[in-house]
Amino acid sequence: MLKKLQVLFVSDNQYATGIFKGYFHALDCNLVVISDCNMFSDKINGISPDLIFLDFDAEQGFFNQDIQKLLKQYALSKNVPICGLSGSHAKSRLDIEFDEIFSDPIDVTLLDKYICRKFERGSSLFASRKNYERRNFFDRREESSYRRVSDNEVQNNQNSKKIDKSSELIKSIGPFQIDNQLKCVYLNSKLISLTCKEFKLFEKLANDVDRVISDEEIIDCLWPGNSHATKADLHQYMHLLRKKIEDDPKKPMWITTVKGFGYRLLV
Repeated sequence: MLKKLQVLFVSDNQYATGIFKGYFHALDCNLVVISDCNMFSDKINGISPDLIFLDFDAEQGFFNQDIQKLLKQYALSKNVPICGLSGSHAKSRLDIEFDEIFSDPIDVTLLDKYICRKFERGSSLFASRKNYERRNFFDRREESSYRRVSDNEVQNNQNSKKIDKSSELIKSIGPFQIDNQLKCVYLNSKLISLTCKEFKLFEKLANDVDRVISDEEIIDCLWPGNSHATKADLHQYMHLLRKKIEDDPKKPMWITTVKGFGYRLLV
């Protein structure tokens, strides 16, 4: 049986709520909407969401320090992405790391791309619904491409150049492959689902393999211009990243700690 995605939407915006309900219902996901900040603590623990959306224009009670702290702790401990909805004016006063921010009114096409990238690749959350359509699409595209190539040898050369160009977007480092277009990482051809910060952290280490990179340099990369980020924040994300790529996070073989200096990626 396929796992049903649990989505928590914090908003009192009826229009946005209607769009979210329609979209996630079509994907057979469970959407829970909280419009009262007093219900937040009970709801988030009750449904254990896989994804949280926070409407920046929701009632001000949702932005108090207790709720922000609860959101931050839950997201880090459960490795749950938090997405924001609306303008950047509210983001500045929130001490929360957002995985993605969508403008309001939300573009369902962008939302769908995000959900597919975040939850479909490498998992079966929506696979049964889309596999048949996707196979037909690629079969038709392959057949059409074959006819065009057969008709024109010059076009075959052009297509080859396009393929070569796209392959440059995938960088191989030892057993790892980094897809810079889709912002994802593979280990021995197996997809590792990473959050935005986890991807940036791995990319930072992978861009300078075997070099010891200091905590301060990594913090500047992950939180540019943020004077509130600390080594504790970095250590938390490093712990989450190691849990995903190491066989034994307590005895890492890929991302090693050089005490007193920083971290390095060994491949």
